[in-house]
Amino acid sequence: MESSADDTLSSPTLALQNLKIGGDQKETIALSDPNVLLQVARDCKAKDGDPVDEDASSLDDQERKRLAQYLRDHVPIFSELEDLRQKGWKNPAGDEYFKKQRFHTDHANHDTSLNFLRMMQLAADKLQRATNIFTLVPTDARRPPTVLGFGFAPGGFLQKILLENVHVLIWGITLPESLGGIPVLISDFPCPQHQSPFHRGGGSTGFVAHPIRLQVIAADITMMAADLGMLPDEIPASHPDAIAHNFLLRRQLPPLQRFDLVTCEAGVLRPHHAVHAGAHREHGEHIRLRAAQLALAVARVKPGGSMIVLMHKAESSDSVRMLWLFSQFCRVRLFKPDGPHHYKSSFYMVATDVQSQSEPALKAVKRWVAEWKMATFGSVDKCLDKMKKEAIGVEELLQVFGHEWVRLGNEVWETQLQGLRMKSFTKNANRGGHSGLDRGRGESNKDEEEGGVSAAQ
Repeated sequence: MESSADDTLSSPTLALQNLKIGGDQKETIALSDPNVLLQVARDCKAKDGDPVDEDASSLDDQERKRLAQYLRDHVPIFSELEDLRQKGWKNPAGDEYFKKQRFHTDHANHDTSLNFLRMMQLAADKLQRATNIFTLVPTDARRPPTVLGFGFAPGGFLQKILLENVHVLIWGITLPESLGGIPVLISDFPCPQHQSPFHRGGGSTGFVAHPIRLQVIAADITMMAADLGMLPDEIPASHPDAIAHNFLLRRQLPPLQRFDLVTCEAGVLRPHHAVHAGAHREHGEHIRLRAAQLALAVARVKPGGSMIVLMHKAESSDSVRMLWLFSQFCRVRLFKPDGPHHYKSSFYMVATDVQSQSEPALKAVKRWVAEWKMATFGSVDKCLDKMKKEAIGVEELLQVFGHEWVRLGNEVWETQLQGLRMKSFTKNANRGGHSGLDRGRGESNKDEEEGGVSAAQ
């Protein structure tokens, strides 16, 4: 990974900061102010927590069983969905199917990546028809709408935004190809040279269209230390990523920039993790990535703006808690496109009217920064233990959010059920076979295989 001292990596940011996008620079959001975010990070110093709870696994199983029972009681189709999953888990043909998928994903060639881009473009089209989320309404006549995309490669969603909006400025962050990242397969095209819809009067446009609407920042989100509020002297010199100069000590995003829409598509990539991440990052990389991505996303979205977040397993305790959390400061709906991957667990949370400066949002960002710091510089196990102890209890969660969870998730489970009904590995399962899955946790690794590329960092 490139050192943050290398101007090659920081030059896209310098170019972005020179863009003339207008607006009152005095109007700032607390968490997009570098000094405030620095203070948040300092307030969230990773501390030694209590010893890891030895009964955590048992408690996790109890939560899963309770949540599953709640869904069986309130979602008529959930029992059939569970049954089809069980058949797939017990069928060796399912293992072979996903093994081939993983191979093609980890060894993707240009044609494979193009196929995935087309699939994401199709998903973007369906998401747009269902929610109109990619049509951006300007909130300021002096400047165009802005978008921030995390883990956007190969670029299906951002391409849809470019097509739907004549005037838009997009910052896209993606893992460098040299570190195992997915290639960006879209390029910007000049803004059409017709009259802008932004007028100040007398027929003049409200702003000058910039010919480059998409700026790509090649960066590992989990290493964006400066953007997460860390100063160079706060990073332990003995940390492996400090020794390797992996931490990005220069801000990758313009300090005061806020965004109308933020997309969160990043996920841990197997090729990157296996070759570049190092032994110290074998455990808990998904925690670091999720925490960093969500902290930056909510901190940078404008009050009243929107977010799209790729998620998995709407029935899991992590998902229901996250949906409950977001429901406290925005309007939430879920969307799962039908098509090639509709039998898998992935879905999108579409959050609108995000009140990013509300107390619940500020607390969430502070907690995510703390989780990233603890999982990066402290103990992942202690971080997990702390997260569990601070989480809302499952019974209270179901009491305050259960009915809304069911309402939100119905479409997701129905779409996945339709997809599983058509898969051969959910039929004629060899119940005596061993699938090699971790059935002790009651969850399928097959179900988690989203193709890797679809969760590109």
